[in-house]
Amino acid sequence: MSPTDKKELLEHELLFIQKKILEVPLTDVNIIQIPRVLYDLFNIYYYLKDYSYYEVGLFYGRKRNLLQVVQEKEELLKFNFFCVEHKNPNWNNIGTYDWYVNYTKDLYNRVFKNINELNTFIIVSLNSDSDFNLTNITSAYDIIFNQIINNINEKPTTERLSETYKISDEKKLVLRQVLDFEIQQSIGETILYRGASFNYDMLYPKLHSLSLNNSMLSGFVHDFTACTLNYITPGHLKYKDGRAESSNEKIKWIIKKFHYNDSSDEFSLLFIPPIHPFMQLYCDGELWHPRTKFGIEIDSPGTRTSGILCKGPENIDYLKSTKNINDLTILYLNLVLKLIHLEHVQVAFYAKDQKILII
Repeated sequence: MSPTDKKELLEHELLFIQKKILEVPLTDVNIIQIPRVLYDLFNIYYYLKDYSYYEVGLFYGRKRNLLQVVQEKEELLKFNFFCVEHKNPNWNNIGTYDWYVNYTKDLYNRVFKNINELNTFIIVSLNSDSDFNLTNITSAYDIIFNQIINNINEKPTTERLSETYKISDEKKLVLRQVLDFEIQQSIGETILYRGASFNYDMLYPKLHSLSLNNSMLSGFVHDFTACTLNYITPGHLKYKDGRAESSNEKIKWIIKKFHYNDSSDEFSLLFIPPIHPFMQLYCDGELWHPRTKFGIEIDSPGTRTSGILCKGPENIDYLKSTKNINDLTILYLNLVLKLIHLEHVQVAFYAKDQKILII
């Protein structure tokens, strides 16, 4: 794309797509923005709709074959982004951004057909719904939201299909709040989610990487303990083993969109993986979700790190910032202050005794 196209796409993607359609031209085409939470809920329903809820051995023939189909689908729709992955001789060394992008492209190509089928499934579902009205899109999305969650919750569960997939009333309330602000058109900003306590969210003094998510439901299928929804609502057995109730804040960062390596503050602070929304729902591992970067001190001998299980994060170039940890701490705290509506407050890092000074 031309620099102008890139700028327009970054600042207002919906208008950019509408302009390109008019250039073709295509007539009688309606463009709507599907909120991310709604897309992910459609994706969960699409994933569950093929399940057969019969134990192997009780039924034979067609039902048993369906169970085999389900098993193959589960194996296909799991994308492991751990620190060491299969190496393709046509790519650069593991740990480089080039490797990461090529690995992601390979995974995307494996499920390209599924992505198209999901998109078709969404379009058909919207067109077949008599309550879906483009003139009142907010009301229409609210109706669809309730219908999808009801469909998901009506699915029986087996040992293979756990209660994780049930959307409790508490989770539904959170997701409805997410829907309310994701309905707004994209105008050069994006949202990152985190469930945590500000009291523990620090990048310093030990170099620390904080995990975030592009969606409240990212990781929902295969990595629910890394799913933001898990950290702000109780209910998952693994989560409840360590904490009876969630006391974490529901954090929503609104940040400016940025290009890779564009020298912006956003790029300096954050790594956002180039992973399709369809795939993020089924990801597992360490490196599939956005996270804050490590400072340049990561290359110093004996530097201690936390927040990521990888051994030797200094070898992962896309997690290294061009700024030092003092600068990254200030950038992060400015995000926190903006979130709690203290944009006018300035943050400085007093290096002598390693303290944060809020002016």
